[in-house]
Amino acid sequence: GAAYYASSGIVLSALKGIFAKAASPLVPMPFPERANEWATKSAMLAAQTFILAAQSHELVTAPMEGFDAERLRLYLRVPERFSLPLIIATGYPARDDEQIQMNNGRLSPRFPPDSVFSGDVFDAPLKDVFVPGLHE
Repeated sequence: GAAYYASSGIVLSALKGIFAKAASPLVPMPFPERANEWATKSAMLAAQTFILAAQSHELVTAPMEGFDAERLRLYLRVPERFSLPLIIATGYPARDDEQIQMNNGRLSPRFPPDSVFSGDVFDAPLKDVFVPGLHE
């Protein structure tokens, strides 16, 4: 009995291989949406590296998505074969006196970090993350 199953396993494996090779031309090419999703994920990994590198050089960044990609494509003359998944604004942080001048004598209205960020669960205080005075 064991010899029968061993030999039929070899035959079935061979038949499976022949069928797979015959059917492979029938497998559709990936849809552009899938390729675009893959490209977006890859771009996000590169963006993360860029943001960390910029921070190490004392630059600040602001990644943005949800913009008019077609308008930006035309403005920057980006060929159609490229996608624009995000924009990363990059620059040196403004000093307090520059911010005051840009905002008609007032500092930029920002929420304190402890009202924006949470600890392990929603609305839990962050402990030992923000040093008072350093991030304000």
